[in-house]
Amino acid sequence: MFYSERYKIIQPLFINPKESKYLVFDEIDKCKKVISEKNDKDEIGFDIEDIAKIEHIGIPKITDYFEVNGCFCIVHEYIEGETLKNYVDKKGVLDTYEALDIFIKILYTVKFLHDIKPFEVIHGNIHDENVVLANDEVYLTDYGTKDEKRNPYQAPEVIIGIKKSKHQDIYSLGMLLNYMLTGSYKKPSHSLKSNNGTDSIIIRSTSVNYNNRFNDVGILITECERLYRNLASDGSKHVSKIFALNGSHDAIFEFAKTYCKAISDDILVIDADMLHPSFNADSYVLNYDLQTLMDMVSKGEDDSLVLKKAKIGTKVYIIPSVIRIEGYENVTFASFYNLLTRLAEDFNMIFIRCSDFIYDSLTINTYSIADQIIHIMTDPLNDIRLFNKISEYLCSRHDIDNKRFNAFIYKVKAKDIITAGIKENLYGEYLGIVNSQSKNFYKDLLNITEKIRRKS
Repeated sequence: MFYSERYKIIQPLFINPKESKYLVFDEIDKCKKVISEKNDKDEIGFDIEDIAKIEHIGIPKITDYFEVNGCFCIVHEYIEGETLKNYVDKKGVLDTYEALDIFIKILYTVKFLHDIKPFEVIHGNIHDENVVLANDEVYLTDYGTKDEKRNPYQAPEVIIGIKKSKHQDIYSLGMLLNYMLTGSYKKPSHSLKSNNGTDSIIIRSTSVNYNNRFNDVGILITECERLYRNLASDGSKHVSKIFALNGSHDAIFEFAKTYCKAISDDILVIDADMLHPSFNADSYVLNYDLQTLMDMVSKGEDDSLVLKKAKIGTKVYIIPSVIRIEGYENVTFASFYNLLTRLAEDFNMIFIRCSDFIYDSLTINTYSIADQIIHIMTDPLNDIRLFNKISEYLCSRHDIDNKRFNAFIYKVKAKDIITAGIKENLYGEYLGIVNSQSKNFYKDLLNITEKIRRKS
């Protein structure tokens, strides 16, 4: 067992003759981490300096590595979440739509590993306890480690010592999808295929002959996304995720661009801050402004609406706001909501850029202004209706002109007045989902993300 002044062991996660894992507390970073301790450095199977450079939204980052007492230790970020096994055991088998939603995120992470140049990284240990669900994200842990223990996720050729390849990961992925849908490790037979097409994917992925499996995870992604779209097209499950963000225009665009690459999907950014200048038309290709689009949807003139990408080579689309100091508080949320349900037909992910105060009223249950605690309702629809009354109270308390309240806070960045919305940071929170078919919007308290804080 290793000893370190910096990393204090909280508990062992597992111990075997070749490798041990410990949950530790990092005394410098002041957070929990996981340390993999290997008795033989050759067991790592990769160049640690190269692998430590890997950064992906679905992979816990390697933060440190060192040798001590003849053992080699690798330090990973610790993801506070629930393993897929625990999730399925607790909830029961997943419906096809939810299973594919989780599975596609895992596929993109594995594809990222396989596509690393000049060497491809084979995970080699994909199973239900190495998938962690946290804050509406899916993480694949323990990448690059070896596990000789026989398990149902292990491809048959591993037993006879065939060199690791991406076909072995594809076998494990097929077993993982099968587990989410059935709760068991028994593969479907050719004579018992389901109507939704998942069985054919599982059967091919888990073929005993690795030459008959999918050649690349990219093909799996294409097949699964096709099934996912078909399930969504019936209208009963199609939803778009809504995030509220607060920060500079450039920071939000860069975040959206990075997120697009991670999820390989388009993202729409709506600037809902009508109190300050919007995105610069000299820097971005902009679409109709927010007010124009709300009017178009209200009048039913949006049938031929086609949006343009903000920059060539990206998947980010921007709807700018138009400054409206006078009467901005009278903008009806119903018009904005109708626009959201229309745009949900075309985008699976929508970012709403809010002014400081609207961001808080949408996303934060309580926040401090000077010595006062203002309690905000957790339902975004009701939160926005409270805006005028709360705004009047705050403005009178701090002797701020009501119509320029947000502009004042934004301009002087007065941290002693408001604790959220400082311009130098990008803040964000998952609001919930909007359904383009049933027009149902709600805040999903079980899947709220942690606030995103990123320096702009």
